[in-house]
Amino acid sequence: MNKVLKWILRIVLGLVILLVLVLVTAWIVLSVSSNRKVKDALAKMSGPVEMIQVDGHSFRDLNKNGVLDPYEDFRVPPEERVEDVLSQMNLEEKAGMMVHPHLFTSDAMEVMGMSGGKMVRLAMTAEDMVINKEVRHITSMLATSDPADHARWANSLQELAEQSRLGIPVTISTDPRHGGGSIAAQEYEAFSRWPDQIGFGAIGDSMTVVEFGRIAAREYRAIGIHTALHPMADLATEPRWGRIAGTFGE
Repeated sequence: MNKVLKWILRIVLGLVILLVLVLVTAWIVLSVSSNRKVKDALAKMSGPVEMIQVDGHSFRDLNKNGVLDPYEDFRVPPEERVEDVLSQMNLEEKAGMMVHPHLFTSDAMEVMGMSGGKMVRLAMTAEDMVINKEVRHITSMLATSDPADHARWANSLQELAEQSRLGIPVTISTDPRHGGGSIAAQEYEAFSRWPDQIGFGAIGDSMTVVEFGRIAAREYRAIGIHTALHPMADLATEPRWGRIAGTFGE
């Protein structure tokens, strides 16, 4: 009996040692991979942008070529600016425009992704996301109760994006942050408080919704957010649906 226990203990100890070795090896591999990606990003960075003075105006030389390109000139119509920057973008930069991940934390750049058909959280550095993968649309789920922290984080992201080849800025979006039923709203007590969309629907006053939109826009822009992923345009026709509160009702 003692011999059997000894063999069982040896097997268990061996498995524990094997597991520790696997975990340590995985940690080393991930660390090396992460460091390599950061180094690759640093090699691609072109440094902060310089200013160009033209006709009494200051413009950011986003692609660092010393010339005021149409996409850098705020006086040029948006359609022409878009066509100009598209003509200069490579395939990787265009592909980066096609994704819109969630960001949960400022230091590890944890984002939502798909693995095996399931949503999972993936760790990614800011340099890898913005510089290597050319991601330019990010949904902020930043875990902070201080709007100033969010503003500083947003500014740091933009400063990083400036160091890319074309200096294309990041568009930061958010789910609702003003409604009483929103989880994200609880993190920003400094924001004004409003009903969820279903509450606006019950009030039935479209001008109140317009006023909310104006105030929310100012508050979002103050902390670096450019896009509100709300309200939802869907009609609440399916009672089992979990996002009815994000609509204006039936």
